[in-house]
Amino acid sequence: MLVARSLDDFRAHPAGSYVAGRHWLYFAIDWTVFGYALWGTPAPQDLRALVHVLELELDREPHAAVVDVANVDALSQEGFEVLAAYVMQHADRLAHVVTRTAMIRSTGLNGAIASGFFDIVGSPFPVSFCDDLISAFSHLEHPRPRESAEALRLAIVTASGISEPLRELRQYLEANLATHSLASAARTMGVSSRTLQRRLGEHRTSFIEEAQEARVRVAERLLLRSDAPVTQIAIEVGCASSQHFSDLFRRRRGEAPSTFRARRRGI
Repeated sequence: MLVARSLDDFRAHPAGSYVAGRHWLYFAIDWTVFGYALWGTPAPQDLRALVHVLELELDREPHAAVVDVANVDALSQEGFEVLAAYVMQHADRLAHVVTRTAMIRSTGLNGAIASGFFDIVGSPFPVSFCDDLISAFSHLEHPRPRESAEALRLAIVTASGISEPLRELRQYLEANLATHSLASAARTMGVSSRTLQRRLGEHRTSFIEEAQEARVRVAERLLLRSDAPVTQIAIEVGCASSQHFSDLFRRRRGEAPSTFRARRRGI
């Protein structure tokens, strides 16, 4: 089990603990494996907070690293640049501190972006890509890969506030934006519709709320990573019209899709 600590306490006693922000955590399984995880849609300020912690950690003894970006929904160009600047600025020190890294990535476009990160910025250390946490710790030849993977998974669930069933539902919804249903989601998750509704109620959300949020999350990625017109994105996320999409986006994000795109791209 990993325990949450303040940054000062973590600096003094890192083994078996983590320090976390809104969309990230930095952890130490023990003195041989450190790393970080990202989830959701981290804003540039979230990544700057993570980088601040990473910079403080450059005085550690050589160790392996696990980087989990499988649960990242979207990363802006500015956010990408924050991480890239950290790696390029500290490349020499990272080459000494990090012996090798196992990165867990998602499938699809997000996974492709993660895979290409070090192709763009250069890698100061060997990087291998894995499909899950157990594979990552096994690849690093950690003596307790399952135990370490479970400890990190639980820490991410705690820090992010997203339980495993809710994460599973969100993955289902993003893959079935136009065809989802409560019954189909419940079957996919191996529970009854009533059980799924109860679990969502425990998280103070609902199937309709999660379905709407899934459309907006996918739309955010499309707005940031493509120049597709809003009307096309509306269709791709399963909205009946561009007006319906714009109303939904504005209701959940407080601004129009075009405004979001321009602000996050710095246009």
